[in-house]
Order: sequence, then C-alpha cells, then structure tokens
Amino acid sequence: MRTDYGAIARAHLAAGEWAQALAVAQAARQELPAESTWHHLAAVCYEGLQQPAAAEAAYREALALDGGNGELWCSLAQLLTQQQRTTEALAVYGEGAIACPEFWGLDLNWGNLLLTLGEPEAALAVYGRGGTHPDVQANREIVRAILRNPVPYYQNLTQGRSPSGNGKRLTGTTSATSPTHRLWIGPRCNLGGKGREPRP
Repeated sequence: MRTDYGAIARAHLAAGEWAQALAVAQAARQELPAESTWHHLAAVCYEGLQQPAAAEAAYREALALDGGNGELWCSLAQLLTQQQRTTEALAVYGEGAIACPEFWGLDLNWGNLLLTLGEPEAALAVYGRGGTHPDVQANREIVRAILRNPVPYYQNLTQGRSPSGNGKRLTGTTSATSPTHRLWIGPRCNLGGKGREPRP
C-alpha cells in the first residue's frame, strides 16, 4: 500500500510543523521524483523555515517538472518579491504568462506587483490579459480610477500606504516591501492542485 504523503503532510502543515512536513516532502520526492507536488511542498516548507534559497531551488525543480502550473509561477515570483528581487519576480510572471496563458491568477498578481511599483499603466495592460474574472475586473476598475486621478496614488506610494489611492483594496495584493503578505489568492500548497484554472 502506498504511503499517503499528502494526508501526513497536511497534518504537519496544519500544526505549523514545517520541519516534519519537509521530511514528508523529501521522502515523497525520493519515491516519486517526477511529481511536482512534492517539490512544491518542499518549497513551501523551506519558506516556513525561513530558507529562501532552498525554497527557490525547490520551486524551480517543481517548474522543471510542471511548467504549466500557474500556482508554481506565482509562488516563485512572490518569494522573489519578498526578497526585494522585483526585477526577477516580474520576469518570472512574464515567463509564467507565456507558459500558462489561460491562468488569470498570474495576470492578477503580476498586475498587482506592477501597481505597487508605481506602474499603473503597465498594471492595467496586464490586467487586460486577465479575462473576465471578477478579481481582475475589480482591480482593472481601481487602476482606471487611479489613472483618472493619479495624485493620491503616488502620494500613497511615497508614504508607504495602499497603492489604490481611493480607499478601495486591491484583490489579492500586497506591497513589494511587505514580506508578511502573499500576492497569491488561495491555498499556498494544495498538494495536488494544478494552478490551471482558466480565465472565465
């Protein structure tokens, strides 16, 4: 009978036991090296253990196995953003958008990062790729309002506040300088999800 690595890992993750969950991921990677899920889990555990270099390597290993998984691209870009490596994060979003052209979550998070970097026009262009998903549409409308009256937006950016500038919160956003928040919407590691939800 095959070990249910997913159930064991979920129990450790629920208890905040990063090292134990990592041990499960490592065992699963040994037994099932071609399954990206376990590399993804290892990356999440390394993040929880404050080991960003190991997390980055594990995300890249997972992407080498499953480059069509939008969640992996988002997670890697967020990890880079947390380390103030925003140029690299933007490149990862761009690569992910090519690899997963139907995955709206990449467009949402990519646009959000651009907006926090003071690039509302570029953010609007990226949100425009995101189809009709309600979260993307909501952020697109916020950016259109910003472009009609950009002064509060730029004042908020220079003062370290929310970039929306009009009291509305962006969906799924964070500041590029705020490592305690994630850009990605949804579970960090769902142990089997593919991050392939198409645009509506």
